[in-house]
Amino acid sequence: MREVLEANVLQAAHTIETQLDEQLHKLDNLEEDDLERIRLKRLEEMKRMQTKREEWLSRGHGELQEVNEKDFFAEMKGEERLVCHFYRSSIPCQVMDMHLTALAKNQLETIWNILSASKVN
Repeated sequence: MREVLEANVLQAAHTIETQLDEQLHKLDNLEEDDLERIRLKRLEEMKRMQTKREEWLSRGHGELQEVNEKDFFAEMKGEERLVCHFYRSSIPCQVMDMHLTALAKNQLETIWNILSASKVN
């Protein structure tokens, strides 16, 4: 059993090594046009992400916002990612809000909401 396992591990390592060698060969033989194409593709991706970032910020991403029950579904409509903290006036919820506020600034692709439990019927 051990010999079969060792043979499988060696085969997997060999396959990965072969794939890495092929990628290194491709990188070593890039032409000037290839490098320019890669640079332009990366530049377009950076522009697209900047536009997306500005869109997210304009929609309130990047900060923890309190919403009421009526606005909750409108807030999440059209969003790919949403975090909602159902808040109650307590120490654990205050600590959670502190952490969510820090996360919201770093995770702009997600909208962050607080729905107060005292306002939920």
